[in-house]
Amino acid sequence: MVPGCWLESDEIIPGFVRRLLLIGEMPPEFDRRFSQGIEIIVGADGPSLPAGRIKLNYFDCILINNRHIPGGEVFAAVSDLLPYLTQNGCIGILAAGQPEEFFSKDRLDSHFNELGLLRYKTLPEEQSAAQGSRAVVAFREAYNPVAHARELAGKGQFSCSLEILNQIPAELIGDSETLAFVAAEKQRYYLDLQKSLPPETCRHRYFYQARREFAQVTDALPHFHAAYRTQADYWRHIGNDNMAQRLLRSIQHVKPDKETAAQLLQIPDEKSGCAAVESALVWKETQKSPRLLVITHDHSDYGMDTLFDGLCRVLGKQNVIEFPWKPVLHGQNQPAAHNYPCTFNHPAEPMTVEEIVDEIMDDRFDVILYADVVQLAYPQEIRRIMDAARHLPVALYDPWDNSHTPVDIVLKYIGRKSFDICFKREMLSNVDYGPNAFPMPFSYPAERINNRIKKNRKVDVFWAGKREWGLRPLYLRRIEQLLNRKFDETYDQAQYIELLQQSRLGLSFFGCGFDTVRYWEIPAHGGMLLAESPPIRIPYNFIDGESAVFFEDLPELEEKLIYYLAQPEKAARIASAGHKHYLKYHTTTARARQLLGCLEKFLVSSIE
Repeated sequence: MVPGCWLESDEIIPGFVRRLLLIGEMPPEFDRRFSQGIEIIVGADGPSLPAGRIKLNYFDCILINNRHIPGGEVFAAVSDLLPYLTQNGCIGILAAGQPEEFFSKDRLDSHFNELGLLRYKTLPEEQSAAQGSRAVVAFREAYNPVAHARELAGKGQFSCSLEILNQIPAELIGDSETLAFVAAEKQRYYLDLQKSLPPETCRHRYFYQARREFAQVTDALPHFHAAYRTQADYWRHIGNDNMAQRLLRSIQHVKPDKETAAQLLQIPDEKSGCAAVESALVWKETQKSPRLLVITHDHSDYGMDTLFDGLCRVLGKQNVIEFPWKPVLHGQNQPAAHNYPCTFNHPAEPMTVEEIVDEIMDDRFDVILYADVVQLAYPQEIRRIMDAARHLPVALYDPWDNSHTPVDIVLKYIGRKSFDICFKREMLSNVDYGPNAFPMPFSYPAERINNRIKKNRKVDVFWAGKREWGLRPLYLRRIEQLLNRKFDETYDQAQYIELLQQSRLGLSFFGCGFDTVRYWEIPAHGGMLLAESPPIRIPYNFIDGESAVFFEDLPELEEKLIYYLAQPEKAARIASAGHKHYLKYHTTTARARQLLGCLEKFLVSSIE
C-alpha cells in the first residue's frame, strides 16, 4: 500500500506484468514490489519514449503518474502510448490531487471508449477527505480475462491466472451463472497450483480455496459436473479416495454423466467404514490451575469463544485473560455474534497492553494460547506482548474453517520461530500435521440446554442454515423433493432453539468447514444426529448407529432418512444415546479439559 494513498500496488500493476512503462516517478511501495524480474522503462518527463528502443505491443502495463501530466492531457498521453501496449496489457493512471469530477464514471468511460478501452476499476471506489491518491485501471475493450487466465495457466503461471480472475470487477461478471463459471476456472487453477508445488509442500495448501470456489459453483449450478470432478481430483491429491468417491457418487445419483462415471471407475473402491474412535487426553487437575493469556481477535469466533467459555468454567475467570478484550464474552454487544450461540457473560474488565506486559514480567501467566490466524490486526501490541513472553510456552489454536493453517505467516506476525503445541479444528484425518498437533473441534455450551430435553417431539426433520457450501445445494433440493417441503425459513435464536427441541431428527451437512455448529447442537438438544461422515479428526466422536447416524453420499442420505423417519423408536434411542455422549465429551467444559490435558502432559514443566 502506498503511504497516504490507500492504493494496493498489485491492484494496479498485476502479477503477470513483465515489461512496465512508467511515466513519472515510481511510488516507493511499488518500486519495492517490482525490484526484480521486471523490465521497467521510465519516461520521466512525459509520454515520449527513447527513440528506436521500444517495439509496438511491447508493454504489459503502462503506468502514468499524472503529477507529471496535467489532468486534461492524460487521455491524449494514453492515446499516444496505446500502440506500445500488448493486447492483454493494462493502463494504470495514478491521479494525485485530481478533483472529484475527474473520477466521474461517465466522464472516464467516455474518454476510455473513444480510445477503445474499458474502464476496469477505480481505486478506491469512493474518495474521502482522509485519502490521498486514487487510481484508474483500464484494459482494451476486447480484453477477455478468462481467456487471458487460461493462456497464462497454459504456461504454468497459475498464481497470475488466479489473480486475474479474482480481480474481475463484479459489474463485469453480471449474473450468478457467469460467476459460477469463473469460480470453476479458479477452482481448477487452485488444484493446478497445488500440484505445481514441490513434493515436500503440504498437499492441502489451497484446498480450502478450491472448496470455496466449488461452493460458489454449486450454489448457482448444483449439477455442474466439471466442478465435482475437479474437487474429487483434489481429494485424491491429498490422499482421500473415499471422499472423492462420495462426491462423485452424489452428483451421479442426481444427474448421471459419462465423464464423471469414467472418473469414478478410475478410483479404487474404498469405503471408510467405521473408524476407530479416537480418544483424548483429559486434564487430571493434579497440578494447580494454570493461568492462560488468550490472544484472539475482536470478532465473533464460535470455536474460540466457546472454548473460552469452557476454560473460564473449568479454571475460573481469574485464570483466563484475553487480548483484545471481546465484549460478546462479557455480556455486551450480543448482536455481533450474528445469531451464533457463542455469547457469554463472564464478568471482567479490559486489560491494557501495559498491564498485560507487567503481569507477564511478574510471572502471572503460565501459558499463552494464541488463537488468531485470520485477522492479524494488532501487530504492534501483539509483538510487545510476545517479546515480553519469550520465556513462556505458546500453544496455537486454529478454530478457522481452513484445513491448512498459515503457520509461517502467524509466526512472522508474532515474532516466534515455532509453537510448542498446536490445536486445530479442521484437522483432516489423512493429513500429517506434525508432532504435538491435536484435534480441537467445536463444542456446545451445556448451559443453553436448560435441562429441557423434550420426549414428545412434533417435528420430524430439522434443518435450518445457509444453503450454500459443500453439497448442501444438492442435498437440500433432493430432500425437499423427497419430503415435499421447503427448508428455507429463517429463525431468530429463540425460535431456532425451540425448533431444535421439537425435532426428532436433525440434518448436519458440511459448511465452510467440515465441523459445523449444527453437528453438536442437534444431539445437545436431544435430536438424532443424521450427518455427513466427517473427514476430520474428532476425539470421542459419535458412533454410527449408536449415538448418531452417518451417511457418505446422497443415495445413503436418502436411504437412512426414509428409514429413521419410519422408525421413530430407533431414532429416539440413538438420540438419547447421542445426548448422553455429548454431555460426557462435547460440552465447552469437556473440550476445555481436553485442551488442558494436552497442555498438562506436554507443557507440564511450565504449569507446575
